[in-house]
Amino acid sequence: MLLLFLAYLVPSIVANVRHVRNVGSVVVVNLFLGWTFIGWVVALAMACGGTQLRQFRASGGYVVDGDQHHYFPPSPPPPPPMLFSVPPPPPLAPAGWYPDPSGKGARYWTGTQWSDLSPRLDLDRGGEG
Repeated sequence: MLLLFLAYLVPSIVANVRHVRNVGSVVVVNLFLGWTFIGWVVALAMACGGTQLRQFRASGGYVVDGDQHHYFPPSPPPPPPMLFSVPPPPPLAPAGWYPDPSGKGARYWTGTQWSDLSPRLDLDRGGEG
């Protein structure tokens, strides 16, 4: 009779020996649903599950699993939210001839700065440029 009772509690014993984080859940499922074969198998699966390593892997920590030692460094924190963003600079006008900002004829814009060039006058047309 004692042997049957110990066999009934195998999932709870395994969960306690493995130090899984959901020991309480395994014990509750084992005690209340373990009398059905499906409940006993579910409790055993919960006790043998890998939740211990997955949870430590996410938060960082040192885990002893039997004779194996695992260290999981913590994940880097997410970047802080940006309070405001800097708008991109406005696009520059393409290179070409534009009216001189000083109001005297036209000047050549290189795409980044004004040049000292001035348009050549066509003397055959009477000075129109």
